[in-house]
Amino acid sequence: MRGRLRGVRRVRVTACAKSNYFGECVESLLFAAWLTAQAGRDEESIEYRFERSAEGETGSVASVEIAFDDGTTASIARDRERGVLVANVGGEVTVPESVTRTQQQRTDDLIVRQLKRTARDGVLVKTLSVAAKLAKRL
Repeated sequence: MRGRLRGVRRVRVTACAKSNYFGECVESLLFAAWLTAQAGRDEESIEYRFERSAEGETGSVASVEIAFDDGTTASIARDRERGVLVANVGGEVTVPESVTRTQQQRTDDLIVRQLKRTARDGVLVKTLSVAAKLAKRL
């Protein structure tokens, strides 16, 4: 799907949030910002819709739906029972082969593992810039 990123028109991200607390939506905000940075686009060129769902692990992303310029869509949702992501691209449903399974790992351990990386993360730098601008839309 990387080649289609320039054709992203709309993004709908649903956060697992039980309240209007900003912290419960940060992961969805960062995902939208990451997608924008990966596409090489600015936050003004994509229509965003942020939603909340009371179901799921509070603070996580429940689902993402992406609409493209050509009218097609792609979506990603969590299958909580299997602990994997399910992708639907043009009606073809798949489960990615490479998945970081989080059920056996604590969230704080996953964060520490990422923070221990010594190399500068250029995508993160771009993502944080976009996230700061998108945060005004939440």
